[in-house]
Amino acid sequence: MRTFLNRQLLVQLLLAAGALSCIATARDPHLAARAANAAATGIPLEEVKHGSLGDKAGLQAGDLLLAWRLPAMPPNARAEGRFCSPFDVYEVEREQAPRGVITLTGRRGDAPMHWIIAAKEGWGVRPGLPLSSRKDSYRQGLERFAAGDVQGGAASLRRSEAALERSGDFESASWVALREGQLADEHGAWDAAQEGVAAALRIARLHCSPTVVSHVDYFAAIAYGRHEQLQRAGELLENALALREKVAPASISSTAILSLIAYTRSRQGDIAGAERALDTALEITRRLAPDSWALAKILSNLGIVLSSRGDLAGAEEHLRRALELDEKLSPDSLYLADDLVVLGKIARKRNDPTAAEAYERRALELRRRLAPDSEAVAKSLTDVALSLVAQDNLSEAESYWRQACLSRHSPCPAPCHRGS
Repeated sequence: MRTFLNRQLLVQLLLAAGALSCIATARDPHLAARAANAAATGIPLEEVKHGSLGDKAGLQAGDLLLAWRLPAMPPNARAEGRFCSPFDVYEVEREQAPRGVITLTGRRGDAPMHWIIAAKEGWGVRPGLPLSSRKDSYRQGLERFAAGDVQGGAASLRRSEAALERSGDFESASWVALREGQLADEHGAWDAAQEGVAAALRIARLHCSPTVVSHVDYFAAIAYGRHEQLQRAGELLENALALREKVAPASISSTAILSLIAYTRSRQGDIAGAERALDTALEITRRLAPDSWALAKILSNLGIVLSSRGDLAGAEEHLRRALELDEKLSPDSLYLADDLVVLGKIARKRNDPTAAEAYERRALELRRRLAPDSEAVAKSLTDVALSLVAQDNLSEAESYWRQACLSRHSPCPAPCHRGS
């Protein structure tokens, strides 16, 4: 009893002082347990993608994230909190970052650090377990996966997951199971991946807050969607949205789920359903995060959906607005290249190959500079070639087509020649 009372008192004092505030809402029954460990722990970063927003802000793998702060910026009030679980990192990235400039505080080794991240795009970071929850078996599991030992890696992560579940650290246990599923899937072991995802869902739904369950459902839906199990992905996303709406109705995090619902519905041929989901996401984002990268993404996705049902004028209007935002917020990004590619396809559908070529050349320049060894470069080379063919400029078109065919991601089914 004494241990419980001391722990409860510690949490109350820290919360009263404003020192602790995990991302969970007041409805989260696990807030006290998570906050009790927050002052003495933090969330380490396992990966920071090269060229990502996190990388540009100075984040590195191994950095420890402790807290975040968002200044007041109408229509949003000032907000701040601590990082208590890896799910909190995604919560801040999706719910808070689109609202303005986030300041992160933490440590690199023994040195205190802070990082400033503007609301331009996703952070490109992968969080890990809190230091207080890390087990040797977790580290061994990551190392074995990195070495290509899928079976050994999965077994080690399951031992870590079981130990965390026995100790009552259910969020961490669910996270480890989810990582097992993600890593197994990345190594082409879908059967093993499904076991990890199923364990993550089971633990989260039995023991974790609605906020965490919605995150696990979201990540699980991505995995199932990647393997064309669209009905299952759709069910998970609808559940994630329902949970999110109970905790925080019409939130920015809901728009991320709605966007994935729209993508899933479009792949199932339900274009009208996809448009409805994106219209809802657009209304929320215009109200909570106007002129944000999140708004640009939704406008771009809605433009793609409108184009697929033949509304080229509506598609172009939405995509031009997305392009304006991305040029303002992320002028040197692959998001901007994606907008240009879709606008080029619409121009070609309108029988305007000259405009299409202009968009596609800009996209090609960005992709060559930002992702020179990617499949996207080969696709952009092919796009430019098609627009040149439509203008009867066969000689230059052949040059671009040959460059595409000679790339590592060649779209050519056979060696190139003038006849092909």
